[in-house]
Amino acid sequence: MPVFPRGVWIVFAAIAGLFGLQMLGPGLGRQDAPPPAAAAAAVDFAGSGPIELSDVGASGASATVLVRNDSGGEALAAFEGTMLDRRGQPLGTMTASAALKSPVTAVVLTLTPVKPFDLARDDRLPARGVLVMTARPSGRADASPTIRSRELTLLQIQPSAAERAITSLGLIAGAIVLLYGVAAGFSAKSNAQLAGTPAWTPQSWSTNLAIGGALLAMVLGIAALPAQTHYAARTAYATLSTFFATLVALAPAVYGLLKVGTPSPPAALRLFAFAAGVTVWATVGQLGITGLLFLELGAARVISWTSARSAALLFAIVALLVFVYALRAVNAYKTGESPVTGATVPPSGTAGRWPLL
Repeated sequence: MPVFPRGVWIVFAAIAGLFGLQMLGPGLGRQDAPPPAAAAAAVDFAGSGPIELSDVGASGASATVLVRNDSGGEALAAFEGTMLDRRGQPLGTMTASAALKSPVTAVVLTLTPVKPFDLARDDRLPARGVLVMTARPSGRADASPTIRSRELTLLQIQPSAAERAITSLGLIAGAIVLLYGVAAGFSAKSNAQLAGTPAWTPQSWSTNLAIGGALLAMVLGIAALPAQTHYAARTAYATLSTFFATLVALAPAVYGLLKVGTPSPPAALRLFAFAAGVTVWATVGQLGITGLLFLELGAARVISWTSARSAALLFAIVALLVFVYALRAVNAYKTGESPVTGATVPPSGTAGRWPLL
């Protein structure tokens, strides 16, 4: 049997190898082409900021989120969210689904809480969570999904009960001062010393307390107050602090506007009581807001509860002293005696004629 030389076998092997490579070549290194872009690939939230659940009821909280679909085809989106309260405990969950047929679709999301919300002030708030959206093209359950996420936030129930309490407390204190002055005006005898102008000056305690409290509230709000507050919204603190600081500065203008000509002493006393009531409302409200800010810092663990409560108690005591001093000032205007020392008030036109407010 003839034997082929070894070199011939090597040539045949080389030819077969080249032939095999030619046959397999189209498949070597080839990767399956990616499937056509799914409709879900162009689905995303319309914005990038946190989603705030602002519509709060006893049975849940809801928000409307806009979802963008730029694919030109219909897509199906499923939403799943969970939230934790300010102590890190589960607050509730949400699930929803939507067919995205138009470029922008509004989807209503509803949070179901573990227990109903307290519409006065829920001690579990503020809360934070995450919402996850999973989108696929319609009719393509096996298609790779597009997953997007957004932060969820739920602030304290608004309007805040603590905010209403502070504003109402100052308003009640001012109303008591006014009613006391009105009653004193009716009972006061005609006294020529009562004619004059109140001494609201830059050294007045009301101006210093209210404006100083506004500056302190602004510093605390910028430097230390957390983004999500427990007792009231950040905007409420800023708005009320500015309002009270402006209100106390308007008290002299209020008196000057009402005091036309030379009113009788009882009428002048009642006008003074009205202006003093406005001053007390603004000052007590400003002190209350500042004390509430310290409680916010305690709730956020920025400072200890001992420091927060001590500061709030101090502001409450000062507010009480302001109220008592205002009543004594109105009474001093009636009797002609100083509310501090009991000394007789100088005649009309003398500097320092009125008690400083």
